[in-house]
Amino acid sequence: MGICASCKAIKFGGIKVDGARYCNDACYQNALFRQEMLALPDDILQPMLAQMHAKDCPKCKRHGPVDIHSSFMLYSIIIISRHSATHQLCCKACGVKAQLGAALFSALCGWRSISGVLMTPFVILFNLWGIFLGPDGKTPSKQLGQLVARQLVQTNRDLKARPAAFGQ
Repeated sequence: MGICASCKAIKFGGIKVDGARYCNDACYQNALFRQEMLALPDDILQPMLAQMHAKDCPKCKRHGPVDIHSSFMLYSIIIISRHSATHQLCCKACGVKAQLGAALFSALCGWRSISGVLMTPFVILFNLWGIFLGPDGKTPSKQLGQLVARQLVQTNRDLKARPAAFGQ
C-alpha cells in the first residue's frame, strides 16, 4: 500500500519510478507534465501570460482583461444532490453574470434535501466570494498562469512529437 505521488490517493500496487509510487501510467504522466510546467522560465511564461490576460473576452467579445472565473451550482431532490463547478476564461462582467446565475439557481433549487440544506449556503457563499474577492482584472490570477503554462507545455510536446520535415 502506498500513496500516489501525483494524485495522493492511497493505492495497492501501481508503478514505482525513481522511488516514487504512482497509481498508474496516467498519474505518472501527469506528474511529469506538472514538473515541466513548474520548470518553465519566467521570461517565457510572463509575456504569454500578459498577452492572454489582455485578450478580448471570448464570451461577449468585449475588451478584456480576461481571467479564470469559477461558478458553483447545486440542486437537490429528496435524497439526491448534484453539485458542479464551472471554470471559464472570460471578463469580469461575464464571470459575475455566471456566478450570480449559479447562486440564484442554487438558492432556488438547492434546498430540497437534507444534504442540500447543509450545502446550499456554502455554494452561495463560494459564488459571492468569487464575485467580490475573485480576480481583480489588474493582475493575472494563479489559475490563469497555470492555464498558460499548461498550454505552453502541451504546445512544446506537440512540436516535439511532430515528425521532422523531409530534407531537414
